[in-house]
Amino acid sequence: MAQHRGEKVQEIKADLFAYARSNYALAHCVGADLKMGKGIAVEFKHRFGHQQYLLDQGKVPGQVAVLPGNMCNREAPIFYLVSKALSYSYGPRWQDFVSCLQELRQLCEQMGIKYVAMPRIGCYNDHLEWCNVEAELYRIFQFSPVSVFVFTPPVLPTHRFPDVHVGEPSYKGFQLLGDSQMLRFSQTFGSYQQQPRERFPRRLGLCLSGQRMKSLQFIIQPAQLHHSVIVLIGTNDVLQLYKYGGDFRRAIRHTLRTTVRQLGKTLASRCTRVIVPCIPPVPAHAECTEHVVWLNGLIEHLPKFHANIQVVKWTENMDVSFFESVMGPPGNQRQDLIHLNYRGLELLKTSLDQSISSFPPL
Repeated sequence: MAQHRGEKVQEIKADLFAYARSNYALAHCVGADLKMGKGIAVEFKHRFGHQQYLLDQGKVPGQVAVLPGNMCNREAPIFYLVSKALSYSYGPRWQDFVSCLQELRQLCEQMGIKYVAMPRIGCYNDHLEWCNVEAELYRIFQFSPVSVFVFTPPVLPTHRFPDVHVGEPSYKGFQLLGDSQMLRFSQTFGSYQQQPRERFPRRLGLCLSGQRMKSLQFIIQPAQLHHSVIVLIGTNDVLQLYKYGGDFRRAIRHTLRTTVRQLGKTLASRCTRVIVPCIPPVPAHAECTEHVVWLNGLIEHLPKFHANIQVVKWTENMDVSFFESVMGPPGNQRQDLIHLNYRGLELLKTSLDQSISSFPPL
């Protein structure tokens, strides 16, 4: 049932209320107004009540309200992480969310609680990315006696994007998956029946602008995949590593190691032929080079464990001439040097052609 990763944070595909034991503390995010009108918060409100008791504690964003176990027929308490002021606002400030996690750890340790169960807090209605939340949970709890169990629904939706045609976009019989680099490749050289409405779409099939490895691993779980796929992803993970430092960067790297292994295992088990081009450099930020090298090192190890995965090394001689210098519509352009231009996409195409031809025909 649990996805054991040898760490303090474990994900379990099961219903939180059905499987979390009575001696597990529960935790979820709320607004300071304690309205609990959306998502899993509604279930907490209906099951455990006591909104006025919680309101009377006067918690503000960054703090945690506590409902004692003896008030809700449980051995362990329930923690209400006040991550934002209003329940219906878009999402919390990151520093308030982190402050809630830090106080949650302190309260658990003070109360002698060994286990805390929660949904994917901060995601869904609060719009935080799970890869960031998971990394922060690990950073905060890695040296704590408290273990965190994250419950996700056992039945995932049939597909997050019901308009996707199976196997599209494609290139020479391979379904294309990835971030904006692969999105641009799909627009330039790929084929697809579902024509985008926008001139510059942010998604084609399972190629999404801004997508990271963790989110791709999540969306392909319920998706129907073609027997042959090409996956180019990782630039946004590199930019995230560049953005953060210290313990948070180390936590992100720890999560990425697991994610690369999981993504490779998922693709290898569900597809016959898998091509994974290495991540291109990011000339916009020289400091990204070490992160690109590190993440490509993880990717290059995949064929050692999965014979049907082929990694394409194609970026050795790239310089700024392979990248867009600016991006955006006229009058609102910004410096780029992140996204591949036509020359860069053409180099990728040539490298993929060589890799595709090396596979035996199906």
